[in-house]
Amino acid sequence: LARKAAAVARCLHHLGVRPDDLTGVFAGPSPDLIISIWGVLLAGGAYVPLSPDYPSRRLDYVLGDCQPKVILTQGEWSARLTGLVPSGTTILTPGDLAELDRTIPDGIEFEPPTDLRPSHLAYLIYTSGSTGRPKGVMIEQASIVNQLNWLKNVHDIASQTTILHKTPIGFDAAQWELLAPACGSRVVVGGAGIYRDPHRLIDTITRYDVS
Repeated sequence: LARKAAAVARCLHHLGVRPDDLTGVFAGPSPDLIISIWGVLLAGGAYVPLSPDYPSRRLDYVLGDCQPKVILTQGEWSARLTGLVPSGTTILTPGDLAELDRTIPDGIEFEPPTDLRPSHLAYLIYTSGSTGRPKGVMIEQASIVNQLNWLKNVHDIASQTTILHKTPIGFDAAQWELLAPACGSRVVVGGAGIYRDPHRLIDTITRYDVS
């Protein structure tokens, strides 16, 4: 995870992503999702979780509102973004990232930014919009570190823990599942829609000895 996320961060840094710059992550439950999120954070940027389950109208509104510099996605979802992304936004699939990485001269090593502060953004997440338009909520680095420390100290989330990522990424509750590797935990990525399928949920918990 560290090696692959660092490769993503190197590409994002090459494209000019810096602290507080927004990068959309539009991916289904997969290793690509976790790698992308950690790549954005390693680059010092803030990620915007974008669920493939979003209706096009919501996706269009969120993208227009937050104006991400880059969107990391998967090949099967990239076509859906066509016509929705703001002008100047770069769309990158894992294949695009690999090709971009090859164009960066050898010897240019990525170094995580040293000017990152607790007040910089970790992610921007949108409310449901049930009482009007969705609103972007800015979560700072200090806030997510606080939550992860609480999970580690109170709930013993640590290296011996296996976490199941089951919550759709558009919900705030999904973020700690995806960021649990910061506590040393292993993350099992549940299949799409597993949160609404009790039989698959129980089977996955049992099969992977989820804590």
